[in-house]
Amino acid sequence: MRIGLSAIITVVSYAMTLARHAPAMIDGRHRIASYAVWEVAVFVLNVLAFLLIGLQLRGILTRMQESDWPTYVACALAVCAAVILVRIIWWMPYNAYVRWKIRRYGANLPRPVMLPTVGSGLVISWAGMRGIVTIAAALALPDAFPYRDLVIFAAFCVVVSTLVVQGLTLASPAAAPPDTSNLADLQRRAVQAQRQALMDLRARSEIGDDAFHAVEEEIDVLDLTADARIRPDTVTDRDRSG
Repeated sequence: MRIGLSAIITVVSYAMTLARHAPAMIDGRHRIASYAVWEVAVFVLNVLAFLLIGLQLRGILTRMQESDWPTYVACALAVCAAVILVRIIWWMPYNAYVRWKIRRYGANLPRPVMLPTVGSGLVISWAGMRGIVTIAAALALPDAFPYRDLVIFAAFCVVVSTLVVQGLTLASPAAAPPDTSNLADLQRRAVQAQRQALMDLRARSEIGDDAFHAVEEEIDVLDLTADARIRPDTVTDRDRSG
């Protein structure tokens, strides 16, 4: 405040700096617990956001005339189709170009990654689900904006159609089999080496935040399975008897 900096930007910058260094100072047990808390908080906030959206939609339906329904439904269907088709039309030619370039010149990649295929292109094209941001952008329009109710109705239909129709067609990944190694000390050293390698990758900006946290969570789970106090093969007879 005294040096003329924005309080909001200062707090955000501090949080971003802390997020870069905190993973090296927190163990896996506490980090998994913190992830559970944040996932519940995000879930509650999403529920509240969609609840507010529903209240907004109720007001729109109240103001609609019976003659407006064909126009609203036709516009909503057109927007939903455009949102899905534009992503496919934009991504699949790019996917085909990258595959042609790899076949012709080879894959000169800075790090090992999965090469694009027709299947991966279709999945990426189809997995263009919309959420809170779409609705928030529509609700941010001023009340005097022309056809504001129609825009909000179409945005709501896009979110519902993409989350329900597209989301239900995407299968969840299979869970990885648990590690059954009895060498807990060796596994713990391997976890430490993996964590350090992950921190180095992030420090060199070779992976993004989403990939960093996904791999970090897997390492945390592996770290917990290496703890001799909770491994199934270390349960004593007294523990079994209760």
